[in-house]
Amino acid sequence: SSNSFLLIVAEAKKLVTMHNETYINAEQKFAANKTSTAKDFQQFVNDIDIYPNLKVRTMQDDNVRDTHAANEGVVMPVNECKNTPPFDPGCRCWLEQTTDPVTKRGLTNINPKWATNPITSGMLFSDQHS
Repeated sequence: SSNSFLLIVAEAKKLVTMHNETYINAEQKFAANKTSTAKDFQQFVNDIDIYPNLKVRTMQDDNVRDTHAANEGVVMPVNECKNTPPFDPGCRCWLEQTTDPVTKRGLTNINPKWATNPITSGMLFSDQHS
């Protein structure tokens, strides 16, 4: 009947609205966190003579995703850092200034849809982002 069709359409509209709001909220949080890291990165560049390298850190708790845990402790030169946290929505990784030597292993599991360093690329979102 037409009443059940209208109920289905109304329910579908609710789901689409909820999905879109959730997605927008996730992107807003990502953008705010990426902007904060960009601000930090400006200071990292200013301090490069003291701390030439950056170490990727995780929160080291039960909520850290395995894909992010794989990057814990990766050390790279400040001037070669092409991707800064957050590496994707919900990422809680951060960068620590260090004099530790550069690690042989680099970053893994970095999604090119979200991967950028706004200071070096001039973009908050990558070209692959929708």
